[in-house]
Amino acid sequence: MTKEVKNTLLMTAFALIFGLILGLVHEVTAGPIAFQKEKALKEAYQAVMPEASDFKDTGVTAEDAASVIESGCEGTADVVPDAKDGAWDGGEGIGCEMEY
Repeated sequence: MTKEVKNTLLMTAFALIFGLILGLVHEVTAGPIAFQKEKALKEAYQAVMPEASDFKDTGVTAEDAASVIESGCEGTADVVPDAKDGAWDGGEGIGCEMEY
């Protein structure tokens, strides 16, 4: 076996091993990272609406939330509109009212 073939096989083995390690680390850390992102988002909403008890995703699109913000927050359900993330329910009497 030539030196070039040995080096190629060795580098391929390293790439496979480290690729598997990176994949494993990703699988282990994906859940906690998603949890921390959700926690940070809710803390940011809580800072804007401190009287809200909980925030639930309403399924309202970002475009609909932006139109509610522009229209002065009128409608029938209490939500916290966010032009980037859609609208989140902040509890009764909290935030803007809109139909969803």
